[in-house]
Amino acid sequence: MYKSILHLLIIINILICLFILLGGLLSPEYAKFNIYIFIPLIYLLNILPFDILTSCQHYIAGQCINNYPEYKNREINEIIDENSNMYILPDLRNKISKLYNLDTFNPVNYQGLLVLGYILNIYILKYKWNDF
Repeated sequence: MYKSILHLLIIINILICLFILLGGLLSPEYAKFNIYIFIPLIYLLNILPFDILTSCQHYIAGQCINNYPEYKNREINEIIDENSNMYILPDLRNKISKLYNLDTFNPVNYQGLLVLGYILNIYILKYKWNDF
């Protein structure tokens, strides 16, 4: 059951990322919603000392360590990476983030995603919908 919940959280995270990046393609209202409400809200939630979705993933991965014998000697991040690598987007993100030193700029972290989403939504609103 905990594996299913972990996969559900990973899928929710993927859908949020896709909506940030590509929501403006659906309609100009979604682009405006992303620019004025959703991206700033996600940014404010990332300023908190903890990320709600990541904290839930860590908790569920800890429960997987306690309840599944194949995860007994593993770390939490290793379990999350292994389960998220089933989906192409987190696997691609993990491969790109390994190219960068974690102490320097990493374009595939959440702040990089928010900046890219902001730029894409403004571009889509301006040039696809002619509404900026």
